[in-house]
Amino acid sequence: MEKIPKVHIEMITEKTMACDIQPLSSSALAADFGRFLYYEENEKEIRCPTREIMTVCCVTTKGKVLAVDCTFVGTVTGAIIGMREIFMSAILCNAAEIICFHNHPSGDPSPSVADNLITEKIKKAGEIMDIPLRDHIILGEQGYYSYDEKKVSEWRNMCNEKTG
Repeated sequence: MEKIPKVHIEMITEKTMACDIQPLSSSALAADFGRFLYYEENEKEIRCPTREIMTVCCVTTKGKVLAVDCTFVGTVTGAIIGMREIFMSAILCNAAEIICFHNHPSGDPSPSVADNLITEKIKKAGEIMDIPLRDHIILGEQGYYSYDEKKVSEWRNMCNEKTG
């Protein structure tokens, strides 16, 4: 007879960040929070603007931040991103939605074709898992790009133009 492990899964908090934050009810507020995570000088939590970093922010339906997970650290030109890792912390903290952030070390927050494609993939995975992607914000020293602020069809068309 084979033995099968019975498991218990839980999320462990590594540490907490001190920040004065209101619910992320708009893309501008979310971008400000993202800038705090990546560029501010206090606490030095997720700082590394010389490489691309994907961070998942788990939120309630009203935008209250439940947890932040630095999910992927890549190179100066990109990161390999998997859906399993994107949604793991959201599932464990019972998030209603996620907001994804990543930085562009070049300073230009304009989305690349790869950014458009991964955003579409995250959006579709979120729909299947019933954890919608509220926004994907690209941060750079020159500002931010919010997919939520853009028309969904606009960036979906950008995906189709470049791949089809």
